[in-house]
Amino acid sequence: MMMKKRLQTATLRHIAAVILMCLMVTGMMVSCGDSEDGDWDPMKWKIPANVTKVGDNFQVAASGDSVVFACKNYDGFWYNMAEYSLGDSIHTAYSWQYSSDGHHKWLELDEAERTATPVNEDSISWEAKSEGNLLIAVFKPNDTGMERKLKLYVECGDAFGHITLVQPPLGTAGK
Repeated sequence: MMMKKRLQTATLRHIAAVILMCLMVTGMMVSCGDSEDGDWDPMKWKIPANVTKVGDNFQVAASGDSVVFACKNYDGFWYNMAEYSLGDSIHTAYSWQYSSDGHHKWLELDEAERTATPVNEDSISWEAKSEGNLLIAVFKPNDTGMERKLKLYVECGDAFGHITLVQPPLGTAGK
């Protein structure tokens, strides 16, 4: 009788361990499935009245202007990267820091040399800053005779987006 009771206890322990393992495996499988936690809606923007949409780009005034895009579905974001034209070449800058006035600072990386150099703000035609859900880009007049292009990449958590701004040269706007 004592032996029978030991077998029953051992069997119950074995069954309990199997049930516990099944519950753990099921829990792990459910947590690794398609979850709402990783599903972030794409960033949606309210387009300012002082820009014209041309294809996937937004055209700003050749004479210079400030444009303010409002993110409609997220309260804030940060800049990841900017691609911009400088003369006839394209440059890439990465986010760095904000100054006390909210003006965003940028770094150009030289991967071959493994160096990072602050972008010379006097040489570029724009500045970018953010305030809450607002993306603000300020353009100087374009007297270069060439089209300028600025693509700002932004992120909020796992939501990513970009806005491409194009500025025609003075004297050719509207042509």
